[in-house]
Amino acid sequence: MKPKLVARGLGKRGIQHTAWAAVCGAAAELFRRDYDVTFTLGSTPRVDMLCGAPNGKAFSVQVKGLSGEYGFYIDKSFFDGKDEDLFLVVVLVPYGEREPLLFFELSHVEAKKEFSKMPRIHRDGTPLKKSGPGLNWGSVKGYRGWGSLERWAQCSGGG
Repeated sequence: MKPKLVARGLGKRGIQHTAWAAVCGAAAELFRRDYDVTFTLGSTPRVDMLCGAPNGKAFSVQVKGLSGEYGFYIDKSFFDGKDEDLFLVVVLVPYGEREPLLFFELSHVEAKKEFSKMPRIHRDGTPLKKSGPGLNWGSVKGYRGWGSLERWAQCSGGG
């Protein structure tokens, strides 16, 4: 199999490269903010990182990396239960090397609320094909930054 050659900073890149850039970028941003981060390995559909806030309180993060402003799949198990210590971080990983990563962070409650708003039928009343649970760009673009996590960390006592 011939490797795919793409000019640096232009065109498509592999899904795994976007995903890892998002996870590592989110971890770097959390480290920069004085949080502790470790990565999960193997099949962990709900959690990509286990973290500790500066006050010692533990939390988990699911990271989704996107190269553009479009919808994305999230394993259905992410939406199960009510986890005040679970967060969704969507990272926009632009193709241009000089463009910054953009972070959009939602609490578990916020992510579930946005998921509940997702359409289930077309405008003409026919059901949408089931491609799996997920969110669209409009669901997350209003959550730019780290507001939910910072509010949670400030309200939570030590571990």
